Amino acid sequence: MWFIINKDNPPKFYTETGSLIEVQGIEWTNVIVTTERTFSSSQFFVKDSDQALSVLQNSHAQCFQLKKDAKKLATSLNNG
Repeated sequence: MWFIINKDNPPKFYTETGSLIEVQGIEWTNVIVTTERTFSSSQFFVKDSDQALSVLQNSHAQCFQLKKDAKKLATSLNNG
């Protein structure tokens, strides 16, 4: 599944009409620690993908099954 977000902190999600919505309940982090290494970024990551998908299913965020479909909408946006 693919979702399109913006660069706000926390990120907002795009709907199928191209408007932005804030989705409450998603845990974000900018550091992920695994047994092999630590990833950090100025961009935020979803901390728990299963939890995020559960929250997103009850939102109006646009979900795409294929990356190419998400990219098609993303490139049509103002900052595409």
